Amino acid sequence: MSAVPKTLSKLYQLARRVTHPPDPALIETNPIREAVVRASGSRVAPDPEEERKYISGLDPVGLILLAPPRYFAYWCTPVNSLTFAHTGGDGCHFGLLWGVGGFTEASPVVMTVPDSDAPNMVVGGDLLEFLALGCRHGYFGLNGLVQDRGATLEALGRRDYDVEASPEQRDLLELLASVFDLEPWNDPETRLKHLDQEFAASIKMPPT
Repeated sequence: MSAVPKTLSKLYQLARRVTHPPDPALIETNPIREAVVRASGSRVAPDPEEERKYISGLDPVGLILLAPPRYFAYWCTPVNSLTFAHTGGDGCHFGLLWGVGGFTEASPVVMTVPDSDAPNMVVGGDLLEFLALGCRHGYFGLNGLVQDRGATLEALGRRDYDVEASPEQRDLLELLASVFDLEPWNDPETRLKHLDQEFAASIKMPPT
């Protein structure tokens, strides 16, 4: 793989900072650093062996980052994708789709849900748009777009935080929104239809 796209690199940096937050007693007054400390709470230090494979800082909101990003190799993972995160549930994972120039800032994001009859769905025209899709409800429940589409679209359309989100989850989502300047989608249903029309044909399934 060529250079990691800038936004993806920034996401990895943030996840590592949350996994290993700075000592609150040593940081200067800085809103982002303070948010990192608050979002990480009293988290137990990750297992070093696991950390060589995954970065768990954003796990509470459904983004366990693969270290490094790689092909996840489920039966339905597109062969032209680079998996950067999974949710930790039912194999659901997210990857960049190869495009002109390889994996770039302009690469769309595909969600793969292995236990679905229609396992792949494009959930962002690029990584920033994908992050915006989950910036209020997190990313774990996005698999509902292929499993319980109506209810999931209704929740995403409310544009507010999940009332059942824990303080830690809320802090992490607010941190992501602040760092990446995210706003929830105005019309998820229409935008997802447009993404499907634009990119679905470019998803290449593994040979059967």
